Amino acid sequence: GIVASIVGYILAKKFIFKKDKNETNNENNNNENNKLFRLPDPGVELRAMPTDDELTSRFKTIAGSDYDSYIESIKQIPLEPIIAIRQLYNESAFSPDVINCSKVSSAGARGIAQFMPTTWPAYSNGDPCNVPDSLKAHAKMMKDLIKKFPNRTDLALAGYNSGPYIQFPQGDSRGKYKYDWAFNNNIPFKDLKGLIPNESYKYSSSILRP
Repeated sequence: GIVASIVGYILAKKFIFKKDKNETNNENNNNENNKLFRLPDPGVELRAMPTDDELTSRFKTIAGSDYDSYIESIKQIPLEPIIAIRQLYNESAFSPDVINCSKVSSAGARGIAQFMPTTWPAYSNGDPCNVPDSLKAHAKMMKDLIKKFPNRTDLALAGYNSGPYIQFPQGDSRGKYKYDWAFNNNIPFKDLKGLIPNESYKYSSSILRP
């Protein structure tokens, strides 16, 4: 019994050590990757935004009891929570009329994450005007985009804004899709100015400001 207890203790310590080490490595890797998720000097005027602390405080009030679960889902992507919060602010300005769909964009986008009616069914069978439903769908879509463009949050955000399949003219030697070409060839985001939609360029640049 004593021997079994000692062996069990050693194995338990070994397991805990490995688990903690893996978690630490994952966290360090994520933090290292997140250093890439800033776009200094994009060469365009950026929209004014509240401070990150102000945005977080306002978002907590909007998200309510779903805040912690949403943030956890964002961390698992992995994406910095403040980047997701900045993104949602860029989408809705945290306006109650936009969030509850009293106001709909000219293109028909709805809710805090401004989902288009054609995109929404792929990510939720709920209501885009319901904050919890919209936040879950937003996390799912960003997870797909980060998976498509790993370590290129700039491209993932731009793809969220414009759709990830902006095409080159037919027969262009660079390929079919602009974001795919930029990712596959490690093209700096600043070099995409004038090549991708101007709104999408400003969108990523604003969210990923230092």
